[in-house]
Amino acid sequence: MSPDQTQALVAKCIVDPTFLAQVVNAAALAERSDVTSEFAAAKELGAEECQRLQQFQGFITKVKHNALRRVLPNTFRLLSSTGLELRFFMYFAKAYIIARQAGPLPCAEHLDLLGPALAAFLGDTADVDACTLTMEMFEHERTLHDLPLSAAAAAANTRWVAIGNCVVVQRHFDVVALAEELQTGHSSVCPRRRTHYLLYQALPADATTRIREVDMPTALILNQLLAGRSEADIAQQMSATIGCVVTAEEIGVFADEAIDAGIIAEPA
Repeated sequence: MSPDQTQALVAKCIVDPTFLAQVVNAAALAERSDVTSEFAAAKELGAEECQRLQQFQGFITKVKHNALRRVLPNTFRLLSSTGLELRFFMYFAKAYIIARQAGPLPCAEHLDLLGPALAAFLGDTADVDACTLTMEMFEHERTLHDLPLSAAAAAANTRWVAIGNCVVVQRHFDVVALAEELQTGHSSVCPRRRTHYLLYQALPADATTRIREVDMPTALILNQLLAGRSEADIAQQMSATIGCVVTAEEIGVFADEAIDAGIIAEPA
């Protein structure tokens, strides 16, 4: 094979992840007499070179995610700290290259593509805690990014509307404290496992998101209020789900307090 042919082959491997995967698989097999292009390429390049090409493809994919690091800085820091970052981008390269054939991906589409791929990759390669921690950080950072960009959560026939968008999420790790540690450049961080609930509230006036920790009953009631449920329905749901006996009147008082706290408002 001439130098030009070798260069063309390498270029094809880099831009065509399906072909490269087939070449890597072919190189891993015993010597065969197949005359397919994949086996010919594997024989020409050798198994080690094929694997290096796959790593290089992952590195290129990683570099193309530099802009997304502004949205997910600590998610990528966690991947890097566990030594899984390059392996993830090797895994993700095929789906990413195919998805952006028509051009660069909008941020929302990019995040929609990356999230499930990251969860699937970690589910196969990381322990349960590492998987849960990294995905909770991804969800935390995506929420901080998405909420200020969203329209106010006001649905037709909903008694209560959020002031800005609100979501209440259960977390199993203290991602807020961990994010602060990672951002300050601590050389070693110790994620704290702690089941709790976080209220994320977008503040449209300054395009930021406020985070508050709430207890489980508060989280359940807020989610039901924001879904447009009546006080009576919420009281019944609280009794059925967590055995918490509360009256519709008490839910009404809670709603008034949420209004005073600037979390929800009654529609005009």
